[in-house]
Amino acid sequence: METAMLGLMAVGVLIAFVYVQVRLPVHAATRAQATATRLLLAATGVGLGLIGAWMYQGVGGIVPWLAFLVGFGVAHVPAAFILFIKRERGEYR
Repeated sequence: METAMLGLMAVGVLIAFVYVQVRLPVHAATRAQATATRLLLAATGVGLGLIGAWMYQGVGGIVPWLAFLVGFGVAHVPAAFILFIKRERGEYR
């Protein structure tokens, strides 16, 4: 996978990250639940990001921090999809 493609993937998954961070407080019942969910997503994202950076270390000129960003953002894609569906269905508190 070349660096440009990885960069495009990073942009896409970071859009999902921003969407989740903006929409999460609307769907969480309490502020504590929103904070706990954010911490869980951040921990999962850091873990996936570290694995991505480790796997692509020294592979074909791929920058490890770019692989980290993709891994971090990938953790937020399922949450973004769920929050988008809830928004479309009108499920607000």
